[in-house]
Amino acid sequence: YRNGIPQTGDLSFREVYDQPAIVLDLFFFGLRILQYSGLTFFLYILPGFAILSWLWRGQPLAWEEQLGLSAGLSLALYPILLLWFYLIGVQPGRLLAWLPGAIGLVILLLSGGKKFIRWLYARRKSLPPTNASVTLQAISPPDALGQPSGWHNYGRRIWQQAGSYGFIALVIILIITRLIPVRTMVAPAWGDSVHHTIITQLMLDNGGLFQSWEPYAPIRSFTYHFSLHIALANWVWLSGMATPQAVLIGSQMLNVLAILAIYPLAVRLAGGNRWAGVAAMIMAGLLSPMPAFYVNWGRYTQLVGQIILPVGLWSFDVWWGDKIRPNGRTLGLLVLLCAGAFLSHYRIALLLVTGAFAWALWGLWLQRRNPIEWVGRTLWVGAAGLLAIGLVSPWLWIIQSGKLPTVFGAVATRDIASANVRSEIEIWRTIDTYYPRLFWLSAPFALAGALWKRRALAIPLLLWGLLSFLATNPFLLHLPGTGWVTNFLVLIGLYIPIALASGWLLGWCWQWLATTGIVGRIVLWLSLLLLTGFGAYTQLHVVDSAYQMMTPADQDAFTWIKAHTPVDSRFLVNGMLAYYNSVVVGTDAGWWLPLYTARANSVPPIFYNTELLKSGVSRVQVRQLEVDVRASQGDAVPLRTVLCRAQITHVYIGQRQGQVGDQATPTIPAAWLRQDTDFQLLYQEDNAQVWAFDRAKCS
Repeated sequence: YRNGIPQTGDLSFREVYDQPAIVLDLFFFGLRILQYSGLTFFLYILPGFAILSWLWRGQPLAWEEQLGLSAGLSLALYPILLLWFYLIGVQPGRLLAWLPGAIGLVILLLSGGKKFIRWLYARRKSLPPTNASVTLQAISPPDALGQPSGWHNYGRRIWQQAGSYGFIALVIILIITRLIPVRTMVAPAWGDSVHHTIITQLMLDNGGLFQSWEPYAPIRSFTYHFSLHIALANWVWLSGMATPQAVLIGSQMLNVLAILAIYPLAVRLAGGNRWAGVAAMIMAGLLSPMPAFYVNWGRYTQLVGQIILPVGLWSFDVWWGDKIRPNGRTLGLLVLLCAGAFLSHYRIALLLVTGAFAWALWGLWLQRRNPIEWVGRTLWVGAAGLLAIGLVSPWLWIIQSGKLPTVFGAVATRDIASANVRSEIEIWRTIDTYYPRLFWLSAPFALAGALWKRRALAIPLLLWGLLSFLATNPFLLHLPGTGWVTNFLVLIGLYIPIALASGWLLGWCWQWLATTGIVGRIVLWLSLLLLTGFGAYTQLHVVDSAYQMMTPADQDAFTWIKAHTPVDSRFLVNGMLAYYNSVVVGTDAGWWLPLYTARANSVPPIFYNTELLKSGVSRVQVRQLEVDVRASQGDAVPLRTVLCRAQITHVYIGQRQGQVGDQATPTIPAAWLRQDTDFQLLYQEDNAQVWAFDRAKCS
């Protein structure tokens, strides 16, 4: 039937798209990609480039290597600067966003100017006298020495730069595959993103470090690592973005940098083979689900730590691997990276320490005929470690004011019986959940080949892996401390050693193909294109909507709440017990409510369990409210008693209905409220609902 009149045949539905609008949208999205790339370069590359230009005095580095190293140095620098500004009582605010990048830009321009002058000088020397006759044949592309050459030599030099072209194309693909999947997300996903966004917003509100979390949470201390948050606050200061979008987009660009940071280490461990660096980036950035999948968890602090980590390992390899002992400036890099790693992620810093021991053991083998040299280098590294501790010592003093030392102390001293070691080890059985089997199985074969062809790669990696595993599971040595570094953290960061090992093997094959003639080069490029294309396709589908708490309907509801509810309102929101039922976490957009509305809710950021709380608020109360509401089963009298005691004035039910999370169920289903006269529906947009609780019946 159509318009009430019967028709012969079937109705069909077909979508018709506005093609010009699609093209226009893609054009503006391309402009945004350029904007985000420029911000990333200014904020997260240029400051580190300035440090590298000042401290590095070793062999000249390719620009691709400088890019990855600069990323790690930049993210290590920001928290150190912020900490010492805070120590002297200065809140730098926007100055911290503009000054390091501006200094790096000046140094880059000066460096480029010097190179241009040298090129002009070499060009002038290669030209014939001004009174000589010049033919067209004499003006052909110069070779590497500045001498005229034929077009065949020009083509040969283009091939020699193929690795650089592949690197540039790969970076572009990485940026696209990180940004396209999040285009329709209104906020970063899952629970960790809630805390990171609130901390970033508090840094913006205070112009730097802080101790009070108000008005977003009743917390009175801040002892968490903060490199991510100052990096994202700088993004907001430069871009003017809303904080949730800045956390989402800025973190995706950091995800790209996590891949770039692997490149210099991969090239160095492969003996200078740049194809190995490109292969390692493809393995980690396109063929591995990690770290791209971090976007679903909001696990961005670990991501920042894993940008600094490979740069720190590169520095250790320089210190122990060079035949001539590097100068003191290389130790300056180590001091900065170790201190920055600690302020970025406490547990990743411990993995960097295991890397220091692994490379020291490798250095002992390299210096087996000269043990005095090994002792000297070890003492210098020890001095660098002490300087790094001194650099972060003010933060160590601040940390002791919170509950974090107690938590870590309990972990460090608990015995094997209470550590639940079986569940810790059994997580390794789920490795196929996080990595394709072919991907992670390629690493043992690559390491076996490297033991024969490239021991400078295989032995340090194997030592680092062994020491990291023992540090994660000290019960294997009958030592306490299991759980200080979790096996899950190591497992989802395993892409780094896998990419380094498998990238070396693949890069070695590509390097060999490049020397076999035109057929080998065709095979090389075809394999490169196939791997890149397949990886890019899979990365475009990495976002899982099941992890997303915030929706447009929730945003509209929060706008209404901010305009129509008193500022002293307190909302009951959906949550659940997590971490062995020890802490309450949110299960829909209600967890975000304080950030968007400046109204209180019943589920504070998860750090309420490790920080000092506002007077009158206890951890037991937060947990007990969740338990008691569920125990009421919607019965009006006990539910009213619980909400009156908790000073609840409203209830918010998010669009996702309290079902975000493994086996999550609503704390207070909407069906309870509809049948209870104590509640009145004030606003509804799709499934997002705002209910008023009648406190007049409280007594």
